[in-house]
Amino acid sequence: MRKFVLFLSLFLLSVCFYLCSLAGDKQPVLQYNDYQYRILDDNTIEIADYIGAGGEVVIPAEIDGMPVVSIGKFAFSSCKTIKTVVIPDGVSSIREKCFYSCSLTGITIPDSVTMIGNNAFAYSSLEKIELPSQLSIIASLTFSHCEKLTHIRFPDISVSVGSCAFINCESLASFDVPADHPNLAVTDGVLFSKPDKKLVCYPAGKQGTSYSVPDGTLIIGDSSFRGCESLSAVIIPDTVVTIEDEAFFCCTGLTDITIPSGVQTVGNSVFERCENISSVRIEGNVKLDCNPFPGCPRITTIEIDEHNTAMKLVDGVLFSKDGKNLILFPGGSDLPDYCVPDGTEVIQQYAFCSCNALQRIIIPDSVTDIQNASVMNCERLTSINIPDGVTSLCYPFIACDRLEVTVSPGSYAAQYCIENDYPIMYRQN
Repeated sequence: MRKFVLFLSLFLLSVCFYLCSLAGDKQPVLQYNDYQYRILDDNTIEIADYIGAGGEVVIPAEIDGMPVVSIGKFAFSSCKTIKTVVIPDGVSSIREKCFYSCSLTGITIPDSVTMIGNNAFAYSSLEKIELPSQLSIIASLTFSHCEKLTHIRFPDISVSVGSCAFINCESLASFDVPADHPNLAVTDGVLFSKPDKKLVCYPAGKQGTSYSVPDGTLIIGDSSFRGCESLSAVIIPDTVVTIEDEAFFCCTGLTDITIPSGVQTVGNSVFERCENISSVRIEGNVKLDCNPFPGCPRITTIEIDEHNTAMKLVDGVLFSKDGKNLILFPGGSDLPDYCVPDGTEVIQQYAFCSCNALQRIIIPDSVTDIQNASVMNCERLTSINIPDGVTSLCYPFIACDRLEVTVSPGSYAAQYCIENDYPIMYRQN
């Protein structure tokens, strides 16, 4: 029942957000030839929807004497008949999901466009694009999953590039950026941000199986290598201080990884679903706040610097230095049973993830907190106990279909499991 209530609440919340997003599009929708449009407050036009036959589309510069200044949300989304689009001069914004999942192969964008919104061209058939000279904002996921995109040229002005803007563009081998660009640079085909010395995007279509991040790089950006399946090795220099969220998500070719001593911050799910990583080395005094390797079922070896003051290994399992936080149990371990050491207090998020040999986990009375998704995708796991002292649970067991949880009658854990439909067995005195 509790899960249903949570689902219903999230559904209603998403509907609320959607309706709020429409509030900005409250103007009535009118029709002109192949277009539905809105008249904005300043007597300009936003294209709301395309209802034509497709082919080569030329958007009008004016409708009823009023200038077209915006291509609205979802205007050409999922349109499977268009081939090319010419946007007229005077348009300043291409809004979110405007050409999402459409058959578009080419587009002409005027220099008047300054902003391209979230997912604007995601999953489209776009093959190449020259960005307009006044463009200042490329939002998140703008060109994501454009599998046919081979060429993209940036203007020579400062451009803000959102997260994941070019992920999974598997035909894109390089970026075309002017040599004197004020804030972007391309080195060996890879896109960098100059001011913060940040690696922004490694193009998914780049040839080669290994890559050395240039010395001097400070940040490896979020999702910057996402889906680069051909890479089997990435060398990270000591200059890197931050590896952002999901930087190497689904890099399935990687087999081993070294996190160098200069790294101070490791984001969430940095190496998630890098399913062939078997060896992890953590140098210097690097600290992991949670397991950055969820969905990596082949990890058998973890090495850390013997002088690391933040973490330690106990029988091959990664803990905080004081032993109170269990951070990472290697997914490739062949142990069927594991006894968490006494003195452990927290089972951290993703601590046991894709541990396919594990059948039983024994948790000591010292544990008080089992975090969200701490035990996840352990397909053979059948038994785990929750001590009476545990006072914090938040969906700790995910996709462990055979699991039965042992609890004491009347305990916090028993009540939580009942409310959230986890199969339980009561502890015998």
